[in-house]
Amino acid sequence: MGYTAGTGPLFLRGLGERLRSAPGVVSATLADQVPQRSTTVGPLEVPGVAPPDGGEYFATNWNVVDRDYFATLRLPIVSGRDIANDEAAAIVSESTARLLWPGETAIGKFIKWPATPAEPAAMTFQVVGVAADVKRAGGPVVRERRVGGPGSGPPVVVPTAVVYVPLQQRYKPQLTILLRMAEGERADRVLSAAIGTLNANAPRRTNEPLVQDAVSPVQTQLRIAGAVAGSLGTVGLLLVGIGIYGVTAYTVARRTREIGIREAMGATPADVVAIVLGQGMALVAAGAGIGLVLALAAGRLVTGFLFGAPSVDPLVYAGATLIFLVIGLAACCVPARRAVAIDAMEALRVD
Repeated sequence: MGYTAGTGPLFLRGLGERLRSAPGVVSATLADQVPQRSTTVGPLEVPGVAPPDGGEYFATNWNVVDRDYFATLRLPIVSGRDIANDEAAAIVSESTARLLWPGETAIGKFIKWPATPAEPAAMTFQVVGVAADVKRAGGPVVRERRVGGPGSGPPVVVPTAVVYVPLQQRYKPQLTILLRMAEGERADRVLSAAIGTLNANAPRRTNEPLVQDAVSPVQTQLRIAGAVAGSLGTVGLLLVGIGIYGVTAYTVARRTREIGIREAMGATPADVVAIVLGQGMALVAAGAGIGLVLALAAGRLVTGFLFGAPSVDPLVYAGATLIFLVIGLAACCVPARRAVAIDAMEALRVD
């Protein structure tokens, strides 16, 4: 609608501010590309780094984004910080950081968007952050070449770099608006009000959810699966408590004579409790360690199919381990009390 590289960014800045302040909007941003659905590959120059395939440029998936892009999509920034609209800064993906600077930190490095017929203005950006990789349907974006020239030799897969740069620094006339709405709020009404206020004639395409609606069949299935998994987890914890109690109680019964002898030789109730809890909690600690290792391995496998999910969440693993230890301790307490109540003379009569 007549916007230029000078007037377009101003319009988009105002649009973004209106969307973020609109009722019912949790967060809002704009981007050239939608995660998992589109790809725009262009060249990239990295000072001092040669492309692995011997070419002149790195093949790069450039994504022009507005502020709050990573917060809106809940895409973690694993190191560094977010970019501001008014700085020539960039964020690269984790795989891109490993590709361009293996064994080094990407923070502080410089990259260049070279001039092309489609983008006549070259621009240099400084890397200020590293974002988690976006899982794409069909696998990562790659390009292919053949050793020895076109049509000859085996194919060589070259990973495509992923770089995010500020919208205000690299204007795009066609962008996607991304909104995270509060529960029960509709995005179409917010979009109509915000765009209509600034320019009622601005062209728009259809609205569609990036994530399935809360009442969709897919979401319902996921909620049912989550409820079933939670129920199975609760039953599992109950079984763990019963199992630990049974093993500890059996051990106390088998060691009744030993406990009586220790008491006759001067062992205090605290010594008896320490013996019972020590043996029981050793089993609990071993089980917690094995479960933690298996959970970490399963977590890394599952996150390969999920967008934006961290492979390791320390709070979740620490909380689950703590719950397991508390249940194990509670299951050991009853047998420990019974062990303390054992009479030394009666225990010595036990065969």
